[in-house]
Amino acid sequence: MANRQYTDIPKTMQQIAGKNSGITAKAQMDDRNVYVSISNGKASKFLILPLSAQATGGNA
Repeated sequence: MANRQYTDIPKTMQQIAGKNSGITAKAQMDDRNVYVSISNGKASKFLILPLSAQATGGNA
């Protein structure tokens, strides 16, 4: 999230879905996070990406 081009995320997700048959890719934003979901109908992945530089665990 370092480049802060958050508005590019939904467009990129649409491009991914368009180039990959059977893939759905969506992104939503609020004032704190970007919520990303990717699915192929059998498996799904959900990510919550913080907009601000906050600790996400590990040894940062």
